Amino acid sequence: MTTSTPGSLYSIETEQSLLGALLINNEAFGAVCDVLTADNFAEPIHRTIYEVAARHIRDGKRVTPVTLKTSLPNSDIGGLGIHAYLSRLCAEATTVLNARDYARVIRDLHIARQLAAIGDDIRNASDATHSPSEALSSAWKRVEALRLVAEEATDDTLSIGEAARRMADIVTDIRQGKQEPAISTGLIEYDRALGGGYRRGRLYVEAGRPGAGKTVKALVSARRIAKAGHGVRFQSLEIDNSEVAARILASELSRSHTPVPYRDIVTGQIDDERHERIAEASLRMQDWPLQIDCTGGLTMAQIESRSRLQKERALKSGKNLDVVVIDYLGLVKATDRYKGNQTAELGDITLAAKTMSKKLDVAVVLLSQLSRGVEAREDKRPNMADLRQSGNIEEHADAVTFCYRPAYYLEKSPKYRASDPEAMAEMDAVKNSLELIIDKNRLGPTSARQSWCDVSLNSTEDVVRQW
Repeated sequence: MTTSTPGSLYSIETEQSLLGALLINNEAFGAVCDVLTADNFAEPIHRTIYEVAARHIRDGKRVTPVTLKTSLPNSDIGGLGIHAYLSRLCAEATTVLNARDYARVIRDLHIARQLAAIGDDIRNASDATHSPSEALSSAWKRVEALRLVAEEATDDTLSIGEAARRMADIVTDIRQGKQEPAISTGLIEYDRALGGGYRRGRLYVEAGRPGAGKTVKALVSARRIAKAGHGVRFQSLEIDNSEVAARILASELSRSHTPVPYRDIVTGQIDDERHERIAEASLRMQDWPLQIDCTGGLTMAQIESRSRLQKERALKSGKNLDVVVIDYLGLVKATDRYKGNQTAELGDITLAAKTMSKKLDVAVVLLSQLSRGVEAREDKRPNMADLRQSGNIEEHADAVTFCYRPAYYLEKSPKYRASDPEAMAEMDAVKNSLELIIDKNRLGPTSARQSWCDVSLNSTEDVVRQW
C-alpha cells in the first residue's frame, strides 16, 4: 500500500477515513455518491471497497466489515487481512457530516493527478509522431473533460427552442395520461389552488400555531400520496415513530364505520373489533412507499443525505422518491455559519430545503411554527408577518400556506369554558373546520380553501367529503 507524503497528489488517510465512515454509517453514501466514483480513489483496494460497498447499498443491503469481507479478495494489505483492514478503517473513520468534504478532497486529488498526467504527456510529445498542435489539442480536450467532472451541479442551460420543445413534449404526455402534471395532496380544492398539487423541484412551506392542524394535514397528504403509489419520506424531528404510525393508522380508519382516535391506538385502549381493524389496516400499508424517520437534531445536509439514499434505493427497484415532508423547520439543526443569528439560520435552512428539492427532483414540504403575535390579535387568522423571520422563508418558498382552526382558539375562550350557549353553538359550527390560507403561490392566486378536519382521528377531507 502507498502512503501519503506532504505535497503528494493523493491522501490515503482521507480515503481511509471516508471508507470508515461509510462502513460505520451507510447514510454516508447518500452524502457522497453524487460527488465520488470508485475511480477517484488512488489506492486500488480502496477503489474495490468503495465499488462493492456502493453496489450493496444501492441494492438495499446493510454494509459492515462483517457483511463486506466475503465480497472482497482476502489479500494482504499492509500486513493485514481484509477483515482486519476493514476494522481499521472503522477505527479511523470521519463523521457522516464530514464525509462530503472528504469526498471532495479525494475527487479533487484525482483531478490533480489527471492534470499532472496531461502535463507529462505534453512534455513527452516531442517525438516525430506528434506535433505540438496535436499534443495541445489532445490536452485541451482532456482538460475540458476534467472541468466537467469537477462541476458538482449539471449545467441546465437550454436554448429557448429546446426548452419549449421539452415543454411541448411534457404537455403531450400529460394529455395522453403518460405523465402527471403534479402530485395530488389528497385535498381536491387545495390541489386546484396550487396548480394541481405538489410539483417536484419546488418548496412548499405549510405553517401554523401548535395545534392548528399542520401535522395532521401533512400526515394525511403523506398517506394519500403513498397510497397512490408515489414515494414519500416523512422526516419528523418532533414526534416519535409510534405516534406517527398511530396517526397514520387513525387517518386510514377515519372513513370507516369503526374510526379510532390515534391517542387510543398509542395507549392500546381499544376493543376487539377496533383491534382487528387496526391489524387489517397495518397489512394494507406493508407495500406503501412511505418511509418514516423520527431522528431528532438533524441538519438539512443529513436530511438530504438520507433522502438521497432513499431515492437511490427506490430507483433501484423501479420506483422513485417524489415528496419529502419535514416536520418542522424550527427543529432542524442549524450549521455554525450564522451562529446566533436566528433569522439568517432559518433562511439558510429554508434555502437548503429549496436547493434539495431541485437537486433530488422532489417536492419538499417544510412545516413551520408561527410566532405568538397572532395570539394577541382579535382576528387570529395568520398572515405572512406571523411567519417567524418571514422574509427569508417567504423568499425561498414556491408556496406558503397557513393552517387555521377557529376551534383551537374558541375552546380556550372564557365563554366556551363557562358553557355559554352562544359559544357552544359556535363551536358546533366550527369544530371540524380547517382553513388553508395560501398567502404565496407561484402557480396561481393567493386564496383560502376550506376543509373538514378531525384532529383526534388525524383526518382532513374536502368540505364536501366523498364518503
